[in-house]
Amino acid sequence: MDTVLLAAVAAASLAATWFFCMRPMRRGRCPMNGGAGNGDPELRRQIAELQDEIHMLRAQDALAEDGSARRDRDG
Repeated sequence: MDTVLLAAVAAASLAATWFFCMRPMRRGRCPMNGGAGNGDPELRRQIAELQDEIHMLRAQDALAEDGSARRDRDG
């Protein structure tokens, strides 16, 4: 009986963690930081700039890989 009770408690804790923590976090409404919509405008601007920089660097990396692949084929 103890094993069944322990399994039920573990399942309940996993379900509660999913429902109250993981699910809202995946949807961008984490209660720990006040939700995504209530954030600091300066912070949102910095995040947008960093995301733009990441996209630019990934594009440059893709171009560099494409150029090195062409050089390997040609030469």
